[in-house]
Amino acid sequence: MPTVVDAAVLAGSAAGWTPSHIERVAFEYRRFVELATLRPRDALVPAHDVDVVWHECLELGVDGTPRHAVATSSPASMGGANSAAALTRALYRECFGAPPPPMWMTSAGCQVDAPDGDEPPPAE
Repeated sequence: MPTVVDAAVLAGSAAGWTPSHIERVAFEYRRFVELATLRPRDALVPAHDVDVVWHECLELGVDGTPRHAVATSSPASMGGANSAAALTRALYRECFGAPPPPMWMTSAGCQVDAPDGDEPPPAE
């Protein structure tokens, strides 16, 4: 079964990351999953590099990978994404006792998907 480290190595190799950055992003991915587990009803937004590993985890079928939703680029949803990113960083500080590292200042355009039964109705 593939692991988060496997996903981080594949993603990092493709992106040209150093081995130490790959290790750090794998660590931060695990923290993101922990936040998503603690706050399953919140739309949490990972750091960009964490999102790259998240996509790789989805592709590889890594156990425990949170559901994934891509935010749209409309002005209204971008405001929501900015709010979700701010919430994610605040929760990070609350849960881990320190502000997130600088990589978290560049947020991804993806977020944790709502649990089953909480999806909004399809747009008409």
